[in-house]
Amino acid sequence: MRNLKLWLWALATVGGLSLGQAVEAGPIVGSEALGGAGTTIAGSTDVTTATSVSWTAFTDQGTKTGDFTAVPDFEVINGSSTLELQVGAPVVAWTFGSASWGTFTETSIAAITIGANAITVYVQGTFVPGTDFDGSITGNTATMVLQMNQAGGAGNSVSTAATLTTPALTIPEPTSIALFGSMIGLVGLGLIRRNRRS
Repeated sequence: MRNLKLWLWALATVGGLSLGQAVEAGPIVGSEALGGAGTTIAGSTDVTTATSVSWTAFTDQGTKTGDFTAVPDFEVINGSSTLELQVGAPVVAWTFGSASWGTFTETSIAAITIGANAITVYVQGTFVPGTDFDGSITGNTATMVLQMNQAGGAGNSVSTAATLTTPALTIPEPTSIALFGSMIGLVGLGLIRRNRRS
């Protein structure tokens, strides 16, 4: 009887451990803040009209969620190709990564928003985790949001802040954003006019 209890306990323990591993296995989920180093733009000296951008490296900024908490703080991720700044599927996909961190590969640019001396680029793609992550975690769709600022305007250096999110975010089309902004503006004008009449 004692051997039977021991055997059942061992079976339950091993079964529980294997179930625990099965729950953890699956696509990577989470987000990570990255900083771009050595940002170089081409096609223009103004970031808002540049045709492409490249970086010497990206660095983990210490802010991450989900599975990305496995990445060591301030890990340097070398190896970036050139990102063509055009909405749609790329002629040559932008990739960057390392064996330890993993690899992000562009499938398309969903949107580009332009501000004063700044652009935000929404890059859709896939992320395949490297050796920093548990071996049971697999690749997933991903969105890289790149915010590039050129303090002082054209001809000055460009800084980059980025956030990688898995699974990929749903990015609204730029026309939808513009229509929504116009609608809010019209409602605001209506309220101002209404207040003046009272």
